[in-house]
Amino acid sequence: MGIDWLLEADKISKDIVAIRRYLHMNPELGFEEHLTSEFVEKKLHDIGIKTKRVAGTGIIGILTGKDLGKRLG
Repeated sequence: MGIDWLLEADKISKDIVAIRRYLHMNPELGFEEHLTSEFVEKKLHDIGIKTKRVAGTGIIGILTGKDLGKRLG
């Protein structure tokens, strides 16, 4: 049996809407998204994803799995 993606999406829909609303209520200029990048980085850390900062305000989420080697998503 596969994953029911609609059911999974429904489980987190309220959180996703709250995140979108927060980000839209706190806009920042391009390449000056310091509060946004801190917010995203904290959210990723809260769910156990390591991060790397790039280009000032960029955030890379580092996903690891059981298989060795590089992957891109």
